[in-house]
Parts: sequence; structure tokens; C-alpha cells
Amino acid sequence: MNDRAKVLEEVVLENEAPPVTLNNDTIQYNAGSFKVQPNANVEQLLKNCPV
Repeated sequence: MNDRAKVLEEVVLENEAPPVTLNNDTIQYNAGSFKVQPNANVEQLLKNCPV
């Protein structure tokens, strides 16, 4: 029996957090999921979040 081995290069797994997560009675927002201007403040970010 011939053993054929292949060495793989680096494997990179990427995953994005969901935009909204519910933890019991807490709603957690992922700020990176909502598009705002680079110099936006928190108020502008919250206006883009679903209620």
C-alpha cells in the first residue's frame, strides 16, 4: 500500500458575528455590522440599528 501525504499550507477561517444577538433579556448589537461614516458618533450608529 502506498501512503500519499500532502502537507497543506496555512488555513484561515473567517467568521463574522451576527448583527444582533439576544442573551436572555439583553440585546447585543455588533457595531461593525452597521454602515456609518468613519467619523460618526454613537448617536448616528444607534439610528441605524434595528429597534
